[in-house]
Amino acid sequence: MPRQTAFKLLWEPARERYVVDIAVDIAINIAGDMTVPCQQIEVESQDWFQWLEYVPSFSFQDRRGYTCTLRKERVQRGGAYWYAYRRQQRKMVKRYLGHSKNLTVARLEQVAEQLNIPTETPELTAEHVQELLRQGRLHQAAALLRRLLEGAEAEKSRLLLAQSEIAYEWNDLSAARRALEEGIACGRPEEQLDGYVLLARLALAEGQMQEAEQALQQAEALAQQLHAASLARVAGMRALLALKQEQREQMLLWAQEQQADENTSLFESLVLARVLLAQGRIADATSLLKQLAVHQEARNGSLIEIRMLQALVAHAQTRNEEAVSLLMQALSQAASEGYMRLFVDEGRVMQELLLRVREQHGRKPASLLHYLDRLLAAFPPAPHQASTHESLSKRELEVLALLAQGCSNQEIAGRLVVAVSTVKSHIKHLFAKLGVQRRSQAVKKAKAAGLLDA
Repeated sequence: MPRQTAFKLLWEPARERYVVDIAVDIAINIAGDMTVPCQQIEVESQDWFQWLEYVPSFSFQDRRGYTCTLRKERVQRGGAYWYAYRRQQRKMVKRYLGHSKNLTVARLEQVAEQLNIPTETPELTAEHVQELLRQGRLHQAAALLRRLLEGAEAEKSRLLLAQSEIAYEWNDLSAARRALEEGIACGRPEEQLDGYVLLARLALAEGQMQEAEQALQQAEALAQQLHAASLARVAGMRALLALKQEQREQMLLWAQEQQADENTSLFESLVLARVLLAQGRIADATSLLKQLAVHQEARNGSLIEIRMLQALVAHAQTRNEEAVSLLMQALSQAASEGYMRLFVDEGRVMQELLLRVREQHGRKPASLLHYLDRLLAAFPPAPHQASTHESLSKRELEVLALLAQGCSNQEIAGRLVVAVSTVKSHIKHLFAKLGVQRRSQAVKKAKAAGLLDA
């Protein structure tokens, strides 16, 4: 049975390539003779095949989210052969790959797919997609969707709505809209209702409040024809819209109704937690999220959202270390699946908390740092945030001063005794906070704000 491996080969969307993720101290012990750092190895390069001779095993997650463990096994007559492992329905399944030279991207992706979605399961349906989404396995859900959409006309609307949910979470709003419109057009009333609720969320993310309101009105009209649970879901989305628009009276009325209802769904409970937090009812929000975490223990997708909201609650109480710890738990689970809107939709407070986590990067894996950078880049610019001394960290002010002196990234890294990649990250955050795109603009704006000597 495969043991936990020290090395991970992951797909990094930001760089559109596979990267090796590993703790630095382990890299020195196992691959100390390597001339290229593990994180810079390109798959199928000479360094890659040399690296494979050093390592005994590694875990693999491909661009679709399929996972398996690769382990090198030696035979008595000499030599070593690679095998891929993955557990399927309580049984460990094994696939032969052969010598290191066979470990190409195409072969790794092929065996990962074989081990994740067996060909002998033609009964898979839209409900299986929904279960994968509840488990937080977005990449596997997307891969299964592509297969099912090829010939499942009976479930086409449900599949398209699920496809829209994934595209939305990955922050591809145009793809989410296309799938939604098609799914609503071919759906039955129940599916159309779900589609309009999702459309309201999409419009809200795009800042289209009038479209969000119209979508909710259409959903309410359909809900009147169906059942009470449908009305409750629409009311939950309307409460979320009221929250974003700071309509406190409407939020208060809805929250009172929810707390008196014992049949509240998970979606409505998570909206309620946000409303309680906005109202400053920290103890109630804390208690609710604690209960949800216990009940959703097996649902990774829900737990990510719960941990994120718990981080916001801790942040509201200025329990900063706890907030960072809780958010790190959510990020560690969300990174491999590419969750984006879950965090971005929480707005400026989440952006500030993510910046704090990024600046305290410590020994975080390179893949997680890249994920944080992608998340921060997805937030809309905030012109209302002033370029004040308080909004910039001490390190960012130091980088800003060196930029004003005309120093290159390499020179800044040398003076501050940090990596060039860290300098680039600080500069990226500086540009975001100052609302600029070039160094000269950053220096000019900083001088105007009194952050630098004129």
